[in-house]
Parts: sequence; C-alpha cells; structure tokens
Amino acid sequence: TRRRIRTFIDSGASEHCWVDRPDFVEYTEVEGQQGNSAIAGEAGKFTIRGIGKVKFTTLVAGTPKQIVLTNVKHMPDFGHNLISLSTL
Repeated sequence: TRRRIRTFIDSGASEHCWVDRPDFVEYTEVEGQQGNSAIAGEAGKFTIRGIGKVKFTTLVAGTPKQIVLTNVKHMPDFGHNLISLSTL
C-alpha cells in the first residue's frame, strides 16, 4: 500500500517537487544536486534524485482531469508534493 502524500499549489515555489518515483512517466536520474525549501527552515536542503514528467488525475468542479507537469524535481525526502504556480 502506498502512503498518501499531500500535494500543495505554492505561489512561492520556483520548481515543481515530487516525492514518489512511481508517479513519474518520464524520468532522468541526476547525481549530486540539492534542492532548497524555505518551508523547512534551517533543514531546508533536500537531495534531487531525478527530473522528469509527472502525470496525475484530480477533480475540477467534480470532474476528473488529467494533469501533466514537466521538469519536476524528484525529492523523495521532502515529505509532500509542491506544484509551482509560477511555472504552470
């Protein structure tokens, strides 16, 4: 059973960040990159494991809609998903 990860739309985020690798439909592993988060304060450094495309379904006015995000950073230790409003 997969754990449920919360997803937030963030007007202050500069990049999309995603926790679960199985949600990526395209994926390229990366080494040695660090991501930052103001949310995490002093502990705001997270390792980026990969970059790719995420596809998921959400409800819009009660109707299922498929969403595709590109250039998403895979940060498995982050704790929740962030959708960057400025990059949509």
